[in-house]
Amino acid sequence: MNDAQFKMIYMKMVQNPRSVLAAARSGSPPDMMVLANTWSDPAANIPYPDALDVFLVHLQEDRVPTTMTAKFSDPPNLAFTAMLGISKMGEILPEDGPQVQQLVQAWPGIYKWSVYIFSSRIEGLDKMETRRRTTLDILSAFWYCICFRDVIRARMIQTPATIEMATRLWLEENDGPHQKRIDIPVGTCLFGCLLREAGAEQLDRVLKVVGGKATEVAKLAITRLQRTLKGPEYHPNHISMHIDLVNSLSRPRDHPLRHALLSANVIWVIAGALVKISVLLNTTRDPGYMDPMLGGFGYLRNCLESTDGFTWVTQAIDAGFLQAYCDCSPRFADLPREEYQMIEELMSRILPPYLVYRSVVEAADSALKKIERGAQKERIEHSRVRVPWAKFAQLVHDRARIVKAAEEAKGTQITCDNMKCQKIRTKQEVRRCSACLSTFYCSKECQETAWKEGDHKTMCKLKQRARLEGRADNVSKRDYQFLHYLAMFDSRMHIGELRRAAARDFPNTPLTELVVLIDQSVVPPKYGVKELKAYTLNDHVVISENEEARNKALIEKAQAHPDKYTIVDMTIAGGDALNKVMTLATGGFWSLESAVPHATPDTEKVRRQRNFENTLRWVFQAVDELDQSDLRRRMRRLGVKGGRF
Repeated sequence: MNDAQFKMIYMKMVQNPRSVLAAARSGSPPDMMVLANTWSDPAANIPYPDALDVFLVHLQEDRVPTTMTAKFSDPPNLAFTAMLGISKMGEILPEDGPQVQQLVQAWPGIYKWSVYIFSSRIEGLDKMETRRRTTLDILSAFWYCICFRDVIRARMIQTPATIEMATRLWLEENDGPHQKRIDIPVGTCLFGCLLREAGAEQLDRVLKVVGGKATEVAKLAITRLQRTLKGPEYHPNHISMHIDLVNSLSRPRDHPLRHALLSANVIWVIAGALVKISVLLNTTRDPGYMDPMLGGFGYLRNCLESTDGFTWVTQAIDAGFLQAYCDCSPRFADLPREEYQMIEELMSRILPPYLVYRSVVEAADSALKKIERGAQKERIEHSRVRVPWAKFAQLVHDRARIVKAAEEAKGTQITCDNMKCQKIRTKQEVRRCSACLSTFYCSKECQETAWKEGDHKTMCKLKQRARLEGRADNVSKRDYQFLHYLAMFDSRMHIGELRRAAARDFPNTPLTELVVLIDQSVVPPKYGVKELKAYTLNDHVVISENEEARNKALIEKAQAHPDKYTIVDMTIAGGDALNKVMTLATGGFWSLESAVPHATPDTEKVRRQRNFENTLRWVFQAVDELDQSDLRRRMRRLGVKGGRF
């Protein structure tokens, strides 16, 4: 059909729409083509229910050819044109109603025609064919239009091969030499919409299409998202669609697709996308960027706590998540309650428990220093999230001071790992175990004593085996060392609360026969005590073999000498599971006094500062047993005033 014929039929439709509807219903290809392309024009004056009635006539199940030889005959052409016409109803179709029910009832025919069109015009044509590209776009747009309605989507998902076909349409979305007919990533729209509430079973069907290669799906999804962020032109709806798809592919917590996306650095990409979105929000003032912003924050809300958790939290912060959060914060005032709570929860509940890891603290501290120097500080301090942000920033500041103190106290000295010795020596004066490479002794005698009488024989073999098998403990050595400092510090800071818990729960048990319990996996942290004689390792907390062996040795040591050692048991966030850190407080832990027992509100800031400084002094005195003069010098370097302990 040439342009003159098209224009003539269009003018006839404007003057007498019923005649074109009747001709299209009876199977006139020219009238059907004009109707499909222009029924939505205001001048045409055709109600969408009337147009839908005509289109569904040509998508009836009994009209599907039985052979591929007729793939370009009138029935397939009319069915394909009907798909084009319905694809233009996306914004008009209600969520439910008579027309939606019509589509539900017509689904068997729609599905069979879709399979036929896919087989004959996509699989059956060479990639060089222009018609193949057109078919990909229109079939994807048609399916996206109807699956946007919940009742139809549910019917589609239940149909075998529907998800598989949508996967194929998505995989080939940008494949081939020809330009797309539709200027949106409609294959991505369809794929993400169909998987919006997908569980493991539906995602398994996706993997089946690609031969189980989750990495292939993950890399393609991430690559296409990154492409939308390169510019020079940015389309907020395109960015949003790709982020929504990544969300859909990551929904089941333990599915291979989520793990593949994480392994492909999706957290870094999403956080980087939020940085770009935050810039666009503040430069273009386009409210369309609110949707991808919510999608990005939603993804981090759902996936940061995957696997070990702290790896992804660190990665997000390093990629600029905190800066993006600050830059987006002025827009939080416009959010509905549910969406605001999701974003606020990131700062108030998700991130704080991971500030027990040195790697997270250092990343957050570095980011906050950059924020302090820019306009982001003013934005966040005048935003709706200023209170949770202030609490988070203060916690980062406090933990960064402990990190700095731990680094300073570490110095060039090492403690002998023989529990009966524990003398402080320089690195040059100690010898390292050549088998496990992680313990140090000040003499051959100390090493032999630790092997025969201590726990080194067991621990050494466990560490050797873990190294040979390529396994590592749940946290790095630097993080693990910091966790011990933090456990000591936190127990000291809350000794008053711990005493009250002891008096309430175990009034007849001596304090020296209690275990300190700290739960840093929740906000705010919880503090309590438990009787040492009844204390065992918690089966609900995940620890490595090395940690388990070490913790059992610590328990035995504390139970043998309760007057000398107090167990501090700290539970920490670990993504899919909880981790445990156990350390021993020495030197009369329970005899310590609170830093400033009576403080008025006016002196709260002074009290907190003094308590913090006193606790730092005690921690490193208890852990390293440093001499007074050396400790004074180190505390002065940290900016802590005073020299008495």
